[in-house]
Amino acid sequence: MDIDLLKKRAKIIQSVRNFFDANGYLEVDTPLLSPDLIPESCLEVFETLRLTAKNSRSNKTQKYWLIPSPEIWMKKLIASNRENIYQICKSFRNCESSGRYHSPEFTMLEYYTMNAGYIDSLKITEALFDFILTNNNCADHSTFAPPFIRMTMDEAFIRFAGFSLIEAIENKTLLSQAKKLNITADEGLPDEVYYNLI
Repeated sequence: MDIDLLKKRAKIIQSVRNFFDANGYLEVDTPLLSPDLIPESCLEVFETLRLTAKNSRSNKTQKYWLIPSPEIWMKKLIASNRENIYQICKSFRNCESSGRYHSPEFTMLEYYTMNAGYIDSLKITEALFDFILTNNNCADHSTFAPPFIRMTMDEAFIRFAGFSLIEAIENKTLLSQAKKLNITADEGLPDEVYYNLI
């Protein structure tokens, strides 16, 4: 492992904590195992079994899953406490390719703000990036500096994939568009699968 990269990562994570702490968020630490699944059809999860202790009278096993995000626990917290919260934790997703941008195990930041809409979340995320970049003397500050580009999903598909998402869904051509982009996919799958692959 690259020790300089680990030091930079540690400083960035500390900056994230400093930002949310300064803005009145509570840091939470929720379980990595869940007895329930998040209803996300595009995510594959790691399943495991919880075995009972050998000296226990009960001989039951219980299914658990490694969390694909802390969402399932965090939403229970905000539903009962109505607090601004954040968490930095390990998350796990099965069937992920391994490489520079994907890994079956990764660190995730998840935060929830009470009484805020998606525009508020965009502004908070921009402020977070600005805080991290400013406080860590990042050389690539201009690359990631706010304001971020804002566009609809259709605009993003036109710009980065070369076709209109809306038209592809209406004309049922998402699979053929995926193939034009050299994305391998089986026929007869739901459009959501092709959308996620693209």
